[in-house]
Amino acid sequence: MDARLSLGPHMVNNGTTFGSGPVKLSANLMIDYGDPFELRDRKPYDHFKVWGEFTNAYQRKYLGGVTGYGLLTGTNVHLGNWQMLMGLYQHFDYFDNLTFELGDVAFGGGIESKLPIGEHHDLYSNLHLSFMPFAANNASFFPIDTTQTRDYSYGDGFQVMTETGFSIGDHFLDVSAIGYYFYFSSFYGVPTKNSIVLLKPRLAINLWKNFDIGAEHQNYLSDRTSPSLAAATIKRTEQRFFIQWNWNHFPHSQ
Repeated sequence: MDARLSLGPHMVNNGTTFGSGPVKLSANLMIDYGDPFELRDRKPYDHFKVWGEFTNAYQRKYLGGVTGYGLLTGTNVHLGNWQMLMGLYQHFDYFDNLTFELGDVAFGGGIESKLPIGEHHDLYSNLHLSFMPFAANNASFFPIDTTQTRDYSYGDGFQVMTETGFSIGDHFLDVSAIGYYFYFSSFYGVPTKNSIVLLKPRLAINLWKNFDIGAEHQNYLSDRTSPSLAAATIKRTEQRFFIQWNWNHFPHSQ
């Protein structure tokens, strides 16, 4: 198992203007279980990856998001130095921020790949396409405090998720990005269709042993249409600066 814990200031901008919002605090945890590139007979959840965010930047709830995926069944393929895991995955996503609220369970196909470049550099790339048979999405166009009242509709849809990373010098420098696209259509509650894009490029520099410093830029886009409400598009950017502690049990982590 690999683990990554980061802590630092978190800025939520007013729209997309850098520095226009208050500076708060966030802590992020990533857990990567099971070597996805080991040649072995695959069993359900012998490989999964989970991210969690705790922050007061949204001034509503401290849990900003929990998202991840786990392998249900799959097979490993090695083409020369190119290593791949192809299979069927289960996804879970929960986001609660100032741009959108979404919770879903999804199932679909995915490919995780790793390509060593030279002796000390690695290129990673993952792609997942999944169907969301059940999801919940906030019906109001501007999220409110849902501890007292329900403002979400139930529905289904699909999602695309991708990860790309490049490690230089045995993780001295890690450049990566995670991208999500969600399409939600309600079947109970306020009729609405919601297209959501979330893109998070990230940079981490190793300072000493297992400690890094870095920054992450987050891009949010929520585009909503409804037969009973006016259409609305929300764009927002956020920035995180952090110190990070890494615990690596196997050498193939991102």
